[in-house]
Amino acid sequence: MKKIVKTLFFSLILILMVTFTGCLADDEIPVGKTYTIRFDTSGGTVIESIVQEYNTDIIVPSDPVKEGHDFLGWDKAIPNKMPAKNMVISALWKVNRYTITFDTAGGNEIAPISGDYGTKIKVPANPVREGYIFMGWDKKVPTSIPGEDLHLTASWELRKEIVTYDSKGGSSVPFQNIEYGSHATKPEDPVKEGYTFDGWKLDGEEFDFANYIV
Repeated sequence: MKKIVKTLFFSLILILMVTFTGCLADDEIPVGKTYTIRFDTSGGTVIESIVQEYNTDIIVPSDPVKEGHDFLGWDKAIPNKMPAKNMVISALWKVNRYTITFDTAGGNEIAPISGDYGTKIKVPANPVREGYIFMGWDKKVPTSIPGEDLHLTASWELRKEIVTYDSKGGSSVPFQNIEYGSHATKPEDPVKEGYTFDGWKLDGEEFDFANYIV
């Protein structure tokens, strides 16, 4: 009988100890104590830290954005209620791939350039086009892959040639600025005292204003 009473006594003490220990665990979380959830967006838009009391409801923030990347989520789930600890939650990203294309508008072809956002690229040589001077691209050619597809168009200026006239001691004949693919206009004949003008020659041959194309 004494053995049974002794066993019951120790069992009761053990139950009381467990109950008391459980109460202490709850008491370790003081009422009104605040905790912090910090967001590491790894270069994305800033998300303010959440500082709240334990077990209060949490409003989940909007997803961050980052140029040239897709947001994949967080490395940890954002809790619905503030836990009894501080947390750091980090963003996960996927880098995007973009393409730069070139419209040379009649010039030689330039191959498109594709790559991951931020990848360094080699700027291609300027295009060439017969009879034209390359004036540049409608947009600046980047030195690295931008955060979007990019289409560049070449700008050209029609080449002009200067035609000069040597009157061999006759009256002065003004030069002509002729666009590529056009004809020179026959100027007024020069005059020279004691001489009759016999026409214009190029490389010893009579110059044909009607058929010679610059």
